[in-house]
Amino acid sequence: MDRCPVRLALALLALTVTVSAQTQPQPAANPCRRGCQLAGLWNATYAGGPLRVQITVTGRKFTGVLLDGNDFVPAGKSTITGEFDGKTATFTGQQVCAFSGYQNPWWAAVRFRFETPDSFTEDVVTNGCGGFPTHWTRNTNPASGKFTVQHSGSKLDVTVDSAIMFTFNRAELKPQAKAVLAEIKRAVLDPHAQSKILISGYTDDVGDPAYNLRLSEARARSVGDWLQQNGVPADRLVTKGFGKERPKVPNTNAANRAQNRRVEIELTD
Repeated sequence: MDRCPVRLALALLALTVTVSAQTQPQPAANPCRRGCQLAGLWNATYAGGPLRVQITVTGRKFTGVLLDGNDFVPAGKSTITGEFDGKTATFTGQQVCAFSGYQNPWWAAVRFRFETPDSFTEDVVTNGCGGFPTHWTRNTNPASGKFTVQHSGSKLDVTVDSAIMFTFNRAELKPQAKAVLAEIKRAVLDPHAQSKILISGYTDDVGDPAYNLRLSEARARSVGDWLQQNGVPADRLVTKGFGKERPKVPNTNAANRAQNRRVEIELTD
């Protein structure tokens, strides 16, 4: 019996399998396989140009606050929300839409996809509007990542870690603190030129309460003095120290105490 046709058929089968394996498209690498950081300041490319958005993350939930206003959504308003696990490159959320003058705002379902750890795209899924951002890139200004911005009702709250601003047990601003305050002024305070500004100082619960209260008051005044010296009218500014009162989290460990040592800048209409 001639076995050549059998050998030929097997050879052709092997060739077919090899070629198919070589031409099969490979799945795209996940840029977040080692983790992607969503929190921070981002440049969002809208139809009208790039705008800056401060994204805050709590657990899996994220919220983006618009730092630069436009004709449709004013500065200080939440512009995106959703959930992100830090590892999956594609995730979903909502994007705010509105008519000119922030009339009749609504939320559109959107899909985000990280291209690199420092950039992601956005596509509308349902109920979209024109002009939503299509591309996001991380803002790499070193001062921009040193504070967080949160929108709460009619208030806008800016929080800065005291370790960034002050030396231990001192109220004089560090050199780097002035760069952070300059970015806060440019990004948050200047666009809200009519808002009143409350500057609050806080400490943890370690040490003498009376001393901590005085230290928190002095630190709040240092921030207010710098802002006034750099163009913010004095009649917009109020400074107050709270010492160990009003902790953000319980003072149960070193990490929590570090969160409670802070300066907050609150803008109200």
